[in-house]
Amino acid sequence: VPVNEIAIKRVRQVTSMLEVSAHRAGRRVVVIAPAERLNVEASNALLKTLEEPPPFAHLLILSSEPEALAETIVSRCQPVEFAPLPPAALAEVLAAEAPADEAAAAARLAAGDLDRARFLLSEPGRAMGCSPMPSHGLRPTYITAPRIRAATLGVCGSIGTVRSGCGTTRS
Repeated sequence: VPVNEIAIKRVRQVTSMLEVSAHRAGRRVVVIAPAERLNVEASNALLKTLEEPPPFAHLLILSSEPEALAETIVSRCQPVEFAPLPPAALAEVLAAEAPADEAAAAARLAAGDLDRARFLLSEPGRAMGCSPMPSHGLRPTYITAPRIRAATLGVCGSIGTVRSGCGTTRS
């Protein structure tokens, strides 16, 4: 089983844990994240529990790529959309991890995604040109070297900042 997959063994452990009565263990909350990593066998093993969950169980199937989930999983779930975190909230969290100007720039560029903001501040993020540059009073700029544009877009995803050319700013 590839390391990045959620295998059937783990799903069976979770479903077995849910079979223990609420009287013995109280309410249960199961979080499956990122759900797009469920392999086919694991997805199939989860179906019965999704169809008839125990009354004391809450299953949260989290995915940033719902189109990558098996249709059988999606059809048995109630979608709940979460709004991106506001830049101020991200900057507050990042303030303990980076200088204030860099934290604020990463928060603005991250499109509400804390993991993306942390990546922007990380050494790999900086090495790929995903670094928020301190602006000294100017708007922060998302810098991408033309020769690594494809790799940068693949890692940084839909930041919404990179357009054609380098040095595109996000207002």
